[in-house]
Amino acid sequence: LKDTNLHRLWRDVGQAGGTSGWQVVWRVVKALRSHDDRLEYSVNLEAAWKNNAPLQARVSRLGKPEEQLKDNYNERIIQRQLALSDEIASMVVDTCGDRNIYPTWGRRAASICRRIQARVKDLTDPNGKCESVFKKFLEGITESVRRKVTLEEAQQMIAQHIVTIPVFDAMLGKNEFSQHNPVSKEIERLLEEFRRQGIGFDGEVKPLSRAYEGRNKAFKGAVSSSERVDILRKIYEGFFEAAMRDTVKRLGLVYTPVEIVDFMIRSAAAICEEEFGRSISSKNVNVLDPFVGTGTFLTRLLEMRDDNGNYIIKDEDLDRKYKEELHANELVLLAYYIAALKIEEAKHARDEERTNGTAEYAPFEKIVFTDTLHGSPRKPQLPAFLDENIKNRKKQDEIPMEVILGNPPWSAGMKAAGDDNPNIEYRDVSKRIKDTYGTKHREITGKSGGKAFGNLYVKALRWATDRVLLSEDGRELPAVIGFVHPNSLVDGTSLAGVRALVREEFSDIYVVNLRGNAYKSGDEFRKEGDKIFGGGSRNGVQITFLVRNPEKDLSKSATLHYVQVPDRMSLDEKFKWLGNLGDITSSELEEVPVSPRHDWVNLSDGSYERLLKVCDTGKKIEDVAFTKHSLGVTAGSDTYVYSFNREVLEERMQRFIDAYNEARDAVGDDSSSERLSEVTRNTRLDDIKWADTLKRSLKRGERIEFEPGRIREVLYRPFTKLWLYEDARILPSVRTISAMFPRDDEVTNEGGGGG
Repeated sequence: LKDTNLHRLWRDVGQAGGTSGWQVVWRVVKALRSHDDRLEYSVNLEAAWKNNAPLQARVSRLGKPEEQLKDNYNERIIQRQLALSDEIASMVVDTCGDRNIYPTWGRRAASICRRIQARVKDLTDPNGKCESVFKKFLEGITESVRRKVTLEEAQQMIAQHIVTIPVFDAMLGKNEFSQHNPVSKEIERLLEEFRRQGIGFDGEVKPLSRAYEGRNKAFKGAVSSSERVDILRKIYEGFFEAAMRDTVKRLGLVYTPVEIVDFMIRSAAAICEEEFGRSISSKNVNVLDPFVGTGTFLTRLLEMRDDNGNYIIKDEDLDRKYKEELHANELVLLAYYIAALKIEEAKHARDEERTNGTAEYAPFEKIVFTDTLHGSPRKPQLPAFLDENIKNRKKQDEIPMEVILGNPPWSAGMKAAGDDNPNIEYRDVSKRIKDTYGTKHREITGKSGGKAFGNLYVKALRWATDRVLLSEDGRELPAVIGFVHPNSLVDGTSLAGVRALVREEFSDIYVVNLRGNAYKSGDEFRKEGDKIFGGGSRNGVQITFLVRNPEKDLSKSATLHYVQVPDRMSLDEKFKWLGNLGDITSSELEEVPVSPRHDWVNLSDGSYERLLKVCDTGKKIEDVAFTKHSLGVTAGSDTYVYSFNREVLEERMQRFIDAYNEARDAVGDDSSSERLSEVTRNTRLDDIKWADTLKRSLKRGERIEFEPGRIREVLYRPFTKLWLYEDARILPSVRTISAMFPRDDEVTNEGGGGG
């Protein structure tokens, strides 16, 4: 680009000024994208553009015209890349590129993954060509993850691996990730068995590997290894969204903003120093992220420096910490791969810095592919597959964990009863919750905890507490648990038992309430400020640290330190506020006394408790205004059981009940969870939708017959009358509301719900 006035444009851009006059440059950049692969790839990534942009501008004959005529005037030609500053790199990407290109590539990879999974299914299903070797792999996965893994889940893992590894090899080939990661090695063993039988998948993955090899060449060293790993993370965020929507929804997977991660790491380090007189870098201070996701917490722990510019993990402790004292678990295969890569790259960057670029690459061996919330392995013999991963998990189980840090899964389960995406059952942890939080909740409220105890973050809190408190030899060990999670723990009425018990189990509790509850409305919603996780979650968010210091009097209730973000803050303002707070030991946190209701916020003088109750859900109903109450009919399948037209409803319910009875006949005497799950998949939504109550009726083997007398007219909404098919075998919680609103032509039979 040759122009005598171009230096003015460079000056404007260098000062982050306006873009007037740059339109011609943007047009040229966009045109060249279609002709030069280097431009196509680097225009979408600020780091690549900033470090090695292939487009240059040539500015000639600088100076005033009269100066150009002087004898001593020498023509000066200045070449400069369009990378004068971070702002320009950002402008190029915003104006000429596509910031979503990497998630878009991830969605393309997800499409290919689905095709591969269909092939794997044909090969590994019963009577498939590779059934026997796949069965051994499935046994290893089940033992490693510590729960029953379905055929579909294992087939999906294989397909994800097939799609993932060529991309890793293309962008990070020198690391040979697939040869040193224990899970990757085992899946490669399985695929080698496939290849011996003449089965390969090169044709399916070739479009992806070819594209990433081209991108790799285009970068030509302009992008660091850690930046490439971050590109992979962006790619697989698109992959997760497209290929694993149900898994992400069920586990409540959200990715933690680095501002929160850094605050939590600073806080964990400060607590270790203040409470135990030890550095988080000290020997035998083991750190576990039990839900590592894509590895941000441990990656940042390796990268972060303190206020004096010194690494939090000191250079002299780095090798020991990496090899022996940093631990991680992950259940989602692709997240596990990305986490391992990010942690390895963070360590490698530190090693390169120490050795002037001569360090050897060291795999991270302390990451385990497993489901943290399940119990220890039960079988003494190790299966043929994944034995190294299982050994790593067993070693981890034997190590006391002084620090547990991370972002646990949040999901409370299915949002609708028929969405075919229930939470995984964790019987051991659920029993511990019932025996601990549940017992305490009933003790102080006279009621059960209800659905709140089913939330995965509550399970994670119980698991982590047991992990640090229940040591093998009964010793009292110092411990820190730091989680970011929904802020229902602060004021949820059904979590009073949790709040009460953690004050007995720990010596100090630190809470930073970041708010952002999008379920509120009106001015209360506006006071909450921006959501912390954007579109990832509508929950309010809090950071909680639980500290167990054996040198304190543990018979006393824990001291609660609390602070919340001010009203109406934007997300950037919240992060700035969090940065100014420094860490969890800040003097901004105020002590909160123990209250009779075990509240942590909005403490009252107790007068509210003396008012007459409107109603009560406890077993002993005394001194209430209404002894009977109901939520009404919560169908979960309104389209089927309601209609404006009685004849239409009759026809619809006959089809519904016929479909139910067909499923009942198909189940027969086999009412196992696997068989019921198979039969109740919502694949016939034109006829039937399987909600929880209907599934329980099927499990009991109840036969349902269509009865016209069960149809009654109801008020669906104010001023809206509909016909309802009223049957407690289909509808939840209908008996109470039916008893409250009886009718003259009462239907009575053992199916219930007609009264």
